[in-house]
Amino acid sequence: MTHEIDRPSIAMVGLGCAKNQVDAETILGQLEGAGYSIVSDLKDARVILINTCGFIQDAKEESIQAILDASVYKDSGSCRYLVALGCLSQRYGEALMADIPELDAAFGVGQVPRIAEHIEALTAGRERILDTDGRDDPIAPYERRILSTSPGSAYLKIGEGCSNRCAYCAIPLIRGPFRSRETEDILREARDLTRQGVGEINLIAQDITRYGIDRGEKGAVIPLVREIAAIPGLRWLRLLYAHPMRLDDDLIETMADTDTVVPYLDIPVQHADPDILEAMDRHTDPAELLGWIERIRERIPGIVLRTSLIVGFPGETEDAFSRLLEFMEKAAFDRAGVFMYSREEDTPAASYPDQIDEEVKARRHQEAMLLQQRITRRFSHSRVGSELDVLIEGRQDSGTYWGRSYAEAPEVDGSVYVFSGRALSPGEFVRVRVTQAYDHDIAGDLI
Repeated sequence: MTHEIDRPSIAMVGLGCAKNQVDAETILGQLEGAGYSIVSDLKDARVILINTCGFIQDAKEESIQAILDASVYKDSGSCRYLVALGCLSQRYGEALMADIPELDAAFGVGQVPRIAEHIEALTAGRERILDTDGRDDPIAPYERRILSTSPGSAYLKIGEGCSNRCAYCAIPLIRGPFRSRETEDILREARDLTRQGVGEINLIAQDITRYGIDRGEKGAVIPLVREIAAIPGLRWLRLLYAHPMRLDDDLIETMADTDTVVPYLDIPVQHADPDILEAMDRHTDPAELLGWIERIRERIPGIVLRTSLIVGFPGETEDAFSRLLEFMEKAAFDRAGVFMYSREEDTPAASYPDQIDEEVKARRHQEAMLLQQRITRRFSHSRVGSELDVLIEGRQDSGTYWGRSYAEAPEVDGSVYVFSGRALSPGEFVRVRVTQAYDHDIAGDLI
């Protein structure tokens, strides 16, 4: 058997959230370490991997379409093996293998540490493979990653799965209960990232405030954040996905007192009507949330707050929706993602009565988005005249670059456009004076 057949070229299509992206980077690093060549163009790959998302209906459809699109390369003869990975494979692997004959294998989320072994078995002549075991296993150490983020920035996943059991969410069905990574493994990876030139680490999990709770270590995220923040060479540490139920003064004080932790926090509140929150199993109180938001802004001046909201949840009356809009006005989150409720099978909410008509969902989504757009625009214009540190991500044209300040999380927020008379490099931090503001983006001159 030739070396080419033993270690064929591999390409990956990555879909879904940042947590899925970390899995994809880990898989690629594992394969490269095993001697496989990683290529970016699907037409050059003998093995094509589709790292799927299965969170909501739109994501499922996108993942299935990506598999079907990649099957064209198999039909043309350039690709020999087509493999589905990730969340959709975990939940619907058997159906995928039955319905898509071009698919040679489907591996679930628990198989991330073993993908190189599976690809070796597949390319050695093994018949079609389906393996979705290991979903609830402890998280294996990440030996290496091939970063796919912009230069200077990376995600760092501190936990897997979710134990919040929100009524609308399929994540626990897909990825199992929350499991914390070993602290030393996290710190080792954080040090490795900074040695590679990463100046911004974005701390992620389905809920970072649950870190350590599965091991009986309540509040363990606080010393973890402090240890990561103290790593030499790290410029920014960003905290994402903090459940509002576990906001506390220790977290606020840690953010306020730790220079490396940027003043940015993602707090997914989902709704603001008490009855809807109870039906969602969110266990939060809108009035208490407003109190926490006020306290956070008082203690950390200039903090940028982001949230996620769901409209069209079963039983959402016009009054309930109005209470959500009123809450949005009062909370004035600087940034927000607004999503229409997706009815996911096997979740409690899928069987709730009073499901909302799709047209009503769409109307409410548009109304909430327009309100948030006004709030975000107001925030953008308030920044004109300020000076910001900006992490450069790319060049638009001669003299114009784009990047992000502390106020923009990667991929989900806007950009900062930088006008510069000298060449700037991706991954470089520069100082910018803001001169222009738009709906979501701002622009300014290099100082």
